[in-house]
Amino acid sequence: MSNCRKQFADLGSNADSHWHTVLQNSLEFAEEHGIPCEFPDERRRKKKRRLAEGEGEDECLDGRERAKVETFIAVLDEVNRQMNSRFAEQQVEFMAQLWHFTLLC
Repeated sequence: MSNCRKQFADLGSNADSHWHTVLQNSLEFAEEHGIPCEFPDERRRKKKRRLAEGEGEDECLDGRERAKVETFIAVLDEVNRQMNSRFAEQQVEFMAQLWHFTLLC
């Protein structure tokens, strides 16, 4: 479990390079199987700001960047959070001790 947690933490800390690899593999797979691989752009309106904060303009998000941030990085963050909360060091040590009892049965 410790090794798995470490690997997910590494994925999260190097998300840009891992995203590039995942994206390239996905695009190649889609092309080989005739799956459309367009990433639609989405126009989002920024919230109105006060005069002191400056005027907000609409921004057009690149579909690939949006997929990276809203899906890839969000999933990695959630997996890391769940792994750390469910499998803290004390719990992993306890599970390792329980494993010794299963050998006796």
